[in-house]
Amino acid sequence: MIIKKSTFRRLIIIVFLLVFFNFNSYSNSKMDQLAVQNLEVLNQEKDSIILFNEVEFPPFFYKCKRISEDCEKRNCVESVILSFLKEDLRDVFEKDKKYISKFVKSTISFQIRADGVVDSVKVKSENDFMENAIKNSILNLPRLNPGMHNGSIVAVLYELKVIIGNKPTKQGQFKKTFFEVALDFEEEGEDGVPFDIVEKWPVFTGCKEKSSSKKLKKCLSEKITKFINKNLNMNVVRKTGVSGLNRIYVRFEISKCGNVINVDARGPHPALEEEAIRVVETLPKIKPGKRNGREVGVLFSTATAARRTRGSRLSRASFRVP
Repeated sequence: MIIKKSTFRRLIIIVFLLVFFNFNSYSNSKMDQLAVQNLEVLNQEKDSIILFNEVEFPPFFYKCKRISEDCEKRNCVESVILSFLKEDLRDVFEKDKKYISKFVKSTISFQIRADGVVDSVKVKSENDFMENAIKNSILNLPRLNPGMHNGSIVAVLYELKVIIGNKPTKQGQFKKTFFEVALDFEEEGEDGVPFDIVEKWPVFTGCKEKSSSKKLKKCLSEKITKFINKNLNMNVVRKTGVSGLNRIYVRFEISKCGNVINVDARGPHPALEEEAIRVVETLPKIKPGKRNGREVGVLFSTATAARRTRGSRLSRASFRVP
């Protein structure tokens, strides 16, 4: 049987159409299946999101990798976020300071996905410009090592309240301001500035925890003084060759985990600064201070001194906590 060319062409077209529609239906079916699978994964991720303070092993930045203590690792993540916000927003508002002429409170929440990327940022602020600036800044956070819970990598929800503005400070006869980003505990001091407010001072071992804040501060100062006087290596002072009264100023923080961190010193000789830092870093763990019922880091400005009295004899001056 001989098939005409025109009929043959029609048959080819029909076969092509049948194959095309069948393939298209198959592809749509596959796409539908993938869409359903992706939706299920997203729903599972949504259901498995755990709060940062509740996740078994928290997500962390590379800077916090070497910290083994769980509380300090979480504290490190918080510090990195606040520092990042401070540096990023300071650049944003440097050209137009009217947006930070007063302190602005903002509530922030975002998700740290299972791949460590920050996503789903939500910001509620008293200032629209600030709101957008914070959101853009948070989205620029570096990738984190993801959190884990019950042996599985999980998405983690991070929430915090911050207050942002210019904080006035007096240095000698001059008044200066510096850009500040800090946690907001919904408690205000003078002029509505919630910084440096401590309801309950840190409790050093041997101090009575139920004492007033004033007595706790005094006890803390006395205990630290005793510790410094006992552990300061006076041979370091002798080897420096400096004479007279040698005063060293030390600044450190008792973290909300009760550890001494961020120790810095300023003195008449590098060796004296190193010795002051060494001694302060060996302070035992201290029960952290509280503000608005929550553990907070408390910053200290301290001073210690040693003087040469008779010949080569050395005496220690008192250590004080202003």
